[in-house]
Amino acid sequence: EYPNVDQATQKEAAHSQRPRTIREPSQDEIWELTLLQAVHTAVQNNKMIRTRTNSPQLLQNPQTTPSVFDPALGETGYLFGNRGVEAALADFDTQLNASTTWGNNATIQNSFGTFQNNSDTGAFTSSLTKALATGGSFQVNHNWNYLSTNSPFVPVSSSYAGTLQAVFTQPLWAGAGVEYNRIAGPPRAGLGSITGVSQGVSIARINCDIDVADFELAVTQMVKDVEDLYWELYLAYRQYDAEVANRESVHRSWVEVKAKMDAGARGGSAADEAQARENYFDSQARVETSLSTIFVTENQFRKLLGLAVNDGKIIRPADDPMEAEFIVPWESSVLDALTRRAELRRQKWQIKSLELQYRAAENVANPQLNLVSSYQVNGFGANLLNYQDTPNSSMYTSMGNTNLTGWTAGLRFSMPLGLRTVRMQLHNIELQLVKARAGLAAQEQDISHDLAESVQRI
Repeated sequence: EYPNVDQATQKEAAHSQRPRTIREPSQDEIWELTLLQAVHTAVQNNKMIRTRTNSPQLLQNPQTTPSVFDPALGETGYLFGNRGVEAALADFDTQLNASTTWGNNATIQNSFGTFQNNSDTGAFTSSLTKALATGGSFQVNHNWNYLSTNSPFVPVSSSYAGTLQAVFTQPLWAGAGVEYNRIAGPPRAGLGSITGVSQGVSIARINCDIDVADFELAVTQMVKDVEDLYWELYLAYRQYDAEVANRESVHRSWVEVKAKMDAGARGGSAADEAQARENYFDSQARVETSLSTIFVTENQFRKLLGLAVNDGKIIRPADDPMEAEFIVPWESSVLDALTRRAELRRQKWQIKSLELQYRAAENVANPQLNLVSSYQVNGFGANLLNYQDTPNSSMYTSMGNTNLTGWTAGLRFSMPLGLRTVRMQLHNIELQLVKARAGLAAQEQDISHDLAESVQRI
């Protein structure tokens, strides 16, 4: 009913002091915090990157929340469609396969008399396969079979027969070339008719760069929110100071009117006293509201910094805003925004990825024409290995003499009539590329408008 997870609860969450409220005043130590210290604290404490808007996401599904682990998770991705560089490079690793089986079989032979045929068999197969960056593959196979039988029709009752074979295949049309295989990766078994063009090393590297850009965007947003809340807390303190000063002024006015009313002097009527008293209570309410705003904003600030709700200290900004006039250089600001914004860099990586995929899709939208070739050395002998220099005494001895050889060479052609799937893939990637470029243009336009709005506000 409840998962038994061996992880201690964070002490900042479980052992925090009571939150501050206006009904329970306390004498807290004042923590004079600079903006630079606040940013450093947020970066140091938040492995899960907190912003002012992602709290519901962090509570409901932390796995989708940006974190410091995301770039490394992208680098180590291994599933199809979400592979890192190492996983993409692993497609070119040499594959070793080997197997051996042994058996015995007894049967009744009914030819030229009836007798019981006993045979012992053995088989060994092994292969080394290397996928090449050109799209081809090179394979070395070594196989041998053992047969021991009492059949009178077999000249050698116990024998070994084997081959050492080299096989080379190379695409000449679809799937050929280093560029295609770096983009799409070599063909993978088990995917049926799917011809993906986004599983190569180049695309994996771009995906990792996109993960880094996403991480940079999340950190930038967190730092911006830290600074925004820092100055909101600064403003809350100033508003509180102003309300306290206003309350003291209103209180003095009320005291003066009440003194006049008690003395029966002019300006001291009951209505004047009631109005002054109402003004005082209204100012006291504004003081308590502004104090509550300080507590709420300070708690939000603590949450963004990854601190406990209450550790006996109350944060007060130590820095003051700059008061010098700032003239925004429009041309250079636009150039910086269009050059440095991580959103644009991320979108440009997407466009680059789609451009590469389009080139790979153009390659694969052709018939398959492959060169196939092989060369093998055969061997036969009564023993697997010995040092007697007699005919057919050893399989490996006869194989070493290289008298028994064979070779093949040819072409293999295949294509679905119409090439409908690969052409639809090409058209789909082309549409994605057009949309990505339109998205980049829209992003650049929106950034210029946002920058203009910021200049107008300044």
